[in-house]
Amino acid sequence: MILLLLVEGFRVELSEVSVPGFPGVQSFAWGKSSDGKWLIIGGRRDGLHPPQPFLAFQPTYDNDALIVVDPSTGEVWTYPVSSLPYPLSEQLRSTNMQFYQVGGRLYITGGYGYSPTEDEHITYPYLTALDVDSVVAAVINGGNPGGFFRYVFDSLFAVTGGQMGYMNGEFYLAGGQYFYGRYSFGGFGFVQKYTNAVRVFTVSDDGTNLTFTPVAEFYDSINLHRRDYSMVPQIFPEDRTLGYTMFAGVFRYDVDLPWLNIVDVKPSGHYPVSGFYQLLSHYHCARLPIYDSTNNEMHTIFFGGIAQFYYDPLRDSIVEDSLVPFVKTVSKVTRRSDGSVYESVLSLEMPGYLGAGAELIPANDEYWEHEILMLDRLPEGRTLVGYIVGGIESNAPNVFFNDPLTNSRASNRIFEVYIVKGESISIDERPVEHGFITDVKYSLVGRKVVLEVETNGYVRLGVYTASGSRVISQGFRVRGRRRVEIDLSPLPTGVYFLNVSTKRDRRSFKVMLR
Repeated sequence: MILLLLVEGFRVELSEVSVPGFPGVQSFAWGKSSDGKWLIIGGRRDGLHPPQPFLAFQPTYDNDALIVVDPSTGEVWTYPVSSLPYPLSEQLRSTNMQFYQVGGRLYITGGYGYSPTEDEHITYPYLTALDVDSVVAAVINGGNPGGFFRYVFDSLFAVTGGQMGYMNGEFYLAGGQYFYGRYSFGGFGFVQKYTNAVRVFTVSDDGTNLTFTPVAEFYDSINLHRRDYSMVPQIFPEDRTLGYTMFAGVFRYDVDLPWLNIVDVKPSGHYPVSGFYQLLSHYHCARLPIYDSTNNEMHTIFFGGIAQFYYDPLRDSIVEDSLVPFVKTVSKVTRRSDGSVYESVLSLEMPGYLGAGAELIPANDEYWEHEILMLDRLPEGRTLVGYIVGGIESNAPNVFFNDPLTNSRASNRIFEVYIVKGESISIDERPVEHGFITDVKYSLVGRKVVLEVETNGYVRLGVYTASGSRVISQGFRVRGRRRVEIDLSPLPTGVYFLNVSTKRDRRSFKVMLR
């Protein structure tokens, strides 16, 4: 059974709402008008792409409309993208674009899809800007919104599956890949190149003329080699500064599995976070960043999606599936005031295999700052803070090789997200034990071994003779870093081996007693 913990003083709840005219879309870009309407651009109206190249990313399922939704009334309006001038008519029906809204202007880069002009699937090399209020008004009133768009061409923007952030007047285009050609699971017939970078640039935009200036590029072929992930704004508790964290993503070099490490992105560069492995929520999904200024803690909640690990309530345990399935798990990553990071799973589950390729669109803007929900601004009780919109809905965890066009679809479901706040609020939450030993050191002081181990899980410690006989055995739980002393005074002089192990890792050291 999931542990009942009295923790941060807030609880997350979901409530599904009916918006009959919403067509269902996943992996889209979005903006928000000044009066709270949503503008949804691009993405796809099918589910998980099939492995066969002749079925994957068919243009028939492109989201070929600008979609405006009024969440307060449930009204929906659309405008055909094909009526926009080239290249907008192509780029704005692509999938996995990067985007960010600054004030009333939405900026979009890249995206992958079929280009009729090139008669090929391409990654679009454009930075596009638009005035959200004007486009929304034109779509609602039946006008042509084309005059409210502008774009520039440059290979810097030919990225899909990355994320875009904004700090101190500069845009951060992080991760992702360049992909040219038709997708094929066999890995042939296309060009694929990860950016392995965070590209920083500024924009000059007077509403008519759009230009950009490259500023910097952070390159890292290991830590930045990821796509289809979630990059979430953070207030770092150590110094209360603003930045982003790149959570998980795919794929590792050695195997088709997600990355488990996370990387912070700040104006000064990128910084891998040591001592933490993210087991849950590996692909891009709806997520909710919450900052608790009273306790100086940063929480990021991930809703469903796709992951290598998931929580099984029947077994009350974290289960690994190397097929990387759709999951129902709602997880949380917390950064404490001392800078340490831990992950937990909530008893709240998604009502189906939902969340992958979905977005969380904020409500009640007065509670938000820098895309982060400020917990201390919320009143006591139950408050609507946002909406989970669209994404992929799957019939089962693993459908990639089992007719994904039939067994998954673009979701037309919308969920209100509430925070219930109060001093006595209880949350069903289980800390996740990753079991990887991120650091271990030992020293021999006289006849005592002083061991420092960094992990998150249960540690088994054994001392063995040279012939393999175990003479000392003990176990203890570690949350972060722990110092342990082992008294070897009763043992005779000789060679011994110290084994430190968890369920996923093992380290051994040779100890000479004199």
